[in-house]
Amino acid sequence: MSKYLLAVILLLSVACLGTVSIDRIDASEFPLVCFQVTTTGHYSAASFNFSEDGVTIAPSIQLVQKEPLKTIKVYYFLDISGSMNSRLTEIIGKLAILSRAIREISEGEVKEHFIAISDKIVREIESTNGNTQDVLMQLYSLPIAVDEDFGKVLNSYDFDEGSIAVIVDDRGSWKEKPTSTIMKSGVPFIALDTGSEYAKELAKTTAGLIFDGENLAELETLLSSLSRSIWELKYNSPFPDFTLHTIELNGITANYVNSMKEPVIIPKAETVEATAGERLELEGKIKGKVKRFKAYYQDTSLEIKVLGQEYYLEVIPQPGIKKLVLKACSSWKCVEKEVNIIGLETRPALEVKIDWNEPNADLDLYVNEPTNTVYFLNDKANGFLSNDCIKGPGRETYIINPKGNFLPHGKYRIRVHYYRGRVPVEFRVTIYSYGRLLLDDEFKLEISDSRNCIPDAEGPDWLDVMNIDF
Repeated sequence: MSKYLLAVILLLSVACLGTVSIDRIDASEFPLVCFQVTTTGHYSAASFNFSEDGVTIAPSIQLVQKEPLKTIKVYYFLDISGSMNSRLTEIIGKLAILSRAIREISEGEVKEHFIAISDKIVREIESTNGNTQDVLMQLYSLPIAVDEDFGKVLNSYDFDEGSIAVIVDDRGSWKEKPTSTIMKSGVPFIALDTGSEYAKELAKTTAGLIFDGENLAELETLLSSLSRSIWELKYNSPFPDFTLHTIELNGITANYVNSMKEPVIIPKAETVEATAGERLELEGKIKGKVKRFKAYYQDTSLEIKVLGQEYYLEVIPQPGIKKLVLKACSSWKCVEKEVNIIGLETRPALEVKIDWNEPNADLDLYVNEPTNTVYFLNDKANGFLSNDCIKGPGRETYIINPKGNFLPHGKYRIRVHYYRGRVPVEFRVTIYSYGRLLLDDEFKLEISDSRNCIPDAEGPDWLDVMNIDF
């Protein structure tokens, strides 16, 4: 069967369900069809159900990129009926362990939602400060509800992306069974080992966890799987003679068409890894009658050289996953093709140096990280301190190396403390981020105080140099 000359796809409709989205479809080598999917949450290759024009297909699936979530939302669904009273102390204890462990393991921010249930939501409380036990005691002190129905609430609940659901129930908590939609939503469920069989089965079906208060290693494995991921799916269309096709992925539908008149853009690679900040050469093929051909990277127009049916361009990658957009136009239609450029950062995300010459002065560098402080008594967290220099000429250096080639999110407060010395001391502070100079300046502290050295201390012996938000 002869191949059709096809363009990059015209998407007639693209929708999102839960935390899955179809980003683009490419049938330039039809009947081979490739499309890219982005998922947020707990997904694996086995999570996808796919069909074209009503026929179930098993495409080849490749994980292109995976990055941790910036925010994890934990939903605690609580049966507050009287049947829970005999086990209340044990339940609150396990939930407190679970909450603390999630916060310690997770790389990003953790937001907790506590939902008290009868046959509907009685009360919902959001918390970000880890006061789990206080919130639980407040909810379990509400007037007793006796007509609880977890299935009714869960099946209609609208989960945010990057969610985990914790079920706290007993066998009398369910009247309506959980639907297949909630089981395929990408939300992993955690059931307590004292909970109902419904909750435990839901945890198994969603690749979640049955928590007994001690299986923290399994919890860490589950949390590490929560991510924003890019997938590439490929298959051969079972209907090569059709012009218009409808694909369905986990309930999401999208259409694509073939056209002899549209330009066809064929990059040599659709996902490219390169060193951030260094020149990258890209190439590919362009077919069809093309009047205009342009490229955009982070809203910046790039020059393209076209020789026959081949094109060439250069780009300087930025750190992280960024999109290069190629746009070709015929006399009647424009098509776009995207290339994922993964900028791998090799230089330190943050590098801070203090230098001084006064021989009788002891200066200390402090960096207040989002969840910790690095200084002479705690020389390693997100970043690390090179040394503790106790007299001049001296230098102390703080460095954050790239983690997974992504920015270390949060606020970093850079400070200098005059720990010991009897004379005013002048010093220089130099700050770099990914090789870019942020600060190079001289400062002066007049007095010292060795007793005022805790990380959040204030006073004339302290200098706040800079706050940096990643």
